[in-house]
Amino acid sequence: MPNTQPVPRAQQPRHPDDFEIIADTSKPTKADENIAALQSRLQSEIDGRKEERFGWGLAFAIVLDALIFHHTSWPVTIFLGLLQLIFLAYFATLCGVDRVIVPFDRLFNKLLALLPGKDNDKP
Repeated sequence: MPNTQPVPRAQQPRHPDDFEIIADTSKPTKADENIAALQSRLQSEIDGRKEERFGWGLAFAIVLDALIFHHTSWPVTIFLGLLQLIFLAYFATLCGVDRVIVPFDRLFNKLLALLPGKDNDKP
């Protein structure tokens, strides 16, 4: 009957961890440098396309505003404008356009501070 006792940890064969595998590698090869350069170019292309997509969405919103807002009363215009800001902030977040997200975030925080019923004494 074979021995079914577990082997002590000190006697188990040692498997190298990921750090040891990475540490044993030599300098980056030309292929590694090309891969890194291509990944960088791809990421900048993806970011550029997302920014362009946001730009087209913003242009569409401006044209839509020009067509609709002069036919509505001022309370409806204000409501639609605020609603549009919320959707544009969400769209900017989806597109990853940080230059737009930060100002929208500041604007929303200021608008929320103006709302009645908010306890301004608490942090």
